[in-house]
Amino acid sequence: EHRFKGQFLALVAILTLTAMLIVFTAQSHSHHADEAQAWLLARDSGLVSLLTERLRYEGSPGLWHVVLKAVQAAGLQYDQLWLVSTIPALVAIGLILFRSPFPILLRVGFSTSFFFAYQFPVIGRSYVLSALIIVLIAMTFESRCRRPVLHGALIGLLAQTNAYAFVVAAAVGGDWLLDCWRRRVRLDRSLLAGIAIALLSAALALAQAWPTADNAFFDNMERGSGALLALLSNAFVYQLHLAHFGVRAFDPETIRAAGLISLALVLSFAIVLLRRGDAVFGLSLAGLMMMALLFHAVRHHASVLFLAWMLALWIRWEDLGTARRWLSIVVGLVLAGSSWTTLLSMASERTCPSSPSRDGAAMLAAYQAARPGLTIAAIGYKSIALLPYRPDNPFINHTTRHGSYYGWDATPGITTKHGADQIRQTVARYPEADLYVLVRDGTNKTAEADAALDAAGLRPIAEAKGCNTFRGARFSDDLVFLTRDRQTSQPSAAP
Repeated sequence: EHRFKGQFLALVAILTLTAMLIVFTAQSHSHHADEAQAWLLARDSGLVSLLTERLRYEGSPGLWHVVLKAVQAAGLQYDQLWLVSTIPALVAIGLILFRSPFPILLRVGFSTSFFFAYQFPVIGRSYVLSALIIVLIAMTFESRCRRPVLHGALIGLLAQTNAYAFVVAAAVGGDWLLDCWRRRVRLDRSLLAGIAIALLSAALALAQAWPTADNAFFDNMERGSGALLALLSNAFVYQLHLAHFGVRAFDPETIRAAGLISLALVLSFAIVLLRRGDAVFGLSLAGLMMMALLFHAVRHHASVLFLAWMLALWIRWEDLGTARRWLSIVVGLVLAGSSWTTLLSMASERTCPSSPSRDGAAMLAAYQAARPGLTIAAIGYKSIALLPYRPDNPFINHTTRHGSYYGWDATPGITTKHGADQIRQTVARYPEADLYVLVRDGTNKTAEADAALDAAGLRPIAEAKGCNTFRGARFSDDLVFLTRDRQTSQPSAAP
């Protein structure tokens, strides 16, 4: 009893400290363009048009957007978006600490991992809902055949969070049906209701996310073997981990090595779990790998693979027998590396804004106040990151049809693909603009993009710095104000 009480108090202390660090970090977070896009879609779309039309240009089902619409109706402001992501993340962390079957060190490791302690709570994306729902599925997994309506509802909700979580929901659902068939569970009214709820929700998710013929969103997406290796390494053995062994962190060979090591790890996990009767991780892994190879994958999609891995370990931990000893060591090492990148990411948030959006919005407001009637054009998708911080839409190339959000049924003649062509085409279509706003990242910090700016006669007059952070690594996103008027006074940040 004394030992149990001591462990309980230790877990309470860990939860409290983790929550304090998360809240401290999340409050200062400057939101990225994809966070802004979801907020603007919810704000500027009717519920019916959002779910039946606009989400088909995002490639995502709408649970997160509906949540955002609800909190907006309740009066929540954009600067308070961190509450929407932090609360479910902390609930998930608490459940991991107090309800998971893992040894205490692994519980702490999962709770302080990069995804649970940084990406889910700090960055306002739908993945935090996936995390909470997967934790709830893990907790109720043993009763899935006795409580099929609850299980079906959780699967349906998971499918509604994002496209990658849809794959995990399909894996959990397929394993559920297979298990019920093997156990000869009677197909009664409650089981039929649970299956119907899951299938109906999955069908609605597909209908909401199925791309339109004129969807240009996926022109910017990475796919193929490179995307697959990046997905695996971002989830498990990250490139920064290998940098301590005398290799360069962002070298293509380093990324490839991290991806191959991660692939060997996940295949080993999948085989061990499959031999213990688990098909959830194997099915999830196969589906997510196919998504990366054929469809698309970016860094934050790795969080869903991480969640599928945690779910499979959770539901089969007691069945692993003697394998738990070596698995605890391997899982502990992966989680230790992940928790280390949590601290790096939190430190980065405090020293450099993860996005230039908040500072850029203040600078633009001050500049407009000094120059009434200014005509402004935005170059590219990332420029919309400024808009939720403003009461209006100052960009002439965002039509009233699209509200303030970015329309991936893009303006004819302007590519949605970041780079020199996008710069040239935007300037050619909107030559009357007095000011152009451009976020420069790895896709348009090139000699060709510089030449396009020079050819248009555009010169930077000010910039707001951004340090897009992933697992402690910084990727520069700098918002630049450009003008043809070289005598224009420099905008300054609002006090």
